[in-house]
Amino acid sequence: MSKQTIFKFVAGICNYLPTRKIPRLTKMYTARILGIKDFSLNSGERQTSESLDGIRVDHTARYQVAIDFLQKHYNGTPIKGYDVFCGIGYGAFMLSQAMPNVALEAIDGSDEAIKLAQKHYQTGRVTFEQKIFPFDIPTANADFFISMESIEHIEDDKLFLDKIHKALKPNGILILSTPNEEKWSRDVNNAHFHYRHYFTNKFIEYVSSLNFKLLHLYGQDIYKLNSRGKITTCLEDKDMGVREDYDGQNCVFIFQKIK
Repeated sequence: MSKQTIFKFVAGICNYLPTRKIPRLTKMYTARILGIKDFSLNSGERQTSESLDGIRVDHTARYQVAIDFLQKHYNGTPIKGYDVFCGIGYGAFMLSQAMPNVALEAIDGSDEAIKLAQKHYQTGRVTFEQKIFPFDIPTANADFFISMESIEHIEDDKLFLDKIHKALKPNGILILSTPNEEKWSRDVNNAHFHYRHYFTNKFIEYVSSLNFKLLHLYGQDIYKLNSRGKITTCLEDKDMGVREDYDGQNCVFIFQKIK
């Protein structure tokens, strides 16, 4: 019996438990013991709303940054892009609604998330696919990639960035976001879903070393923290805005392929 089969069996039992916390913790620790990722829709770290109104505002704000940049950068030219680790597809939906010139492929490892995306966020210009990384994308196939709050979930981040670089056309665009270790510590907050958090300057240096150049940096704050840096609650929606050249708890980076 495979590890994924064992996990699905445990997750199936959890679905019948009367509370939410116990099933979530059970699945979390089962995944840890088995050494696998929990791709289930209700893993505890996914947005799950069937409409944009239910998506937390910090998530939609990051995609709006991507949309604003891509609209200005490509100015209506027909382009092809990827939303890698798209979750339930709300960001892909936002982009396709705002940019009719885009053909978009949206990929996630969760079969449940992709099914929800296909049911509630499908448009004629988006293709949703379930794939578990590492996966291949044709060489020089894409004008842009978006990957929000994802690279920290990937064990081999260099492989991920190398694959994106190979798949981008010359001067292609990479837009990604990730937590800032200086402002939101992985260890203090027991962010067990994440392999790592990055320090902003070191992350820029790291990605730049892989033949990208930074075009823009944005930041946002999401949480209230106590004196030890531990998350206590979310900020109000009005305080989660994305600001340019701000080193926030989360950062959005816009890179361009240079070789």
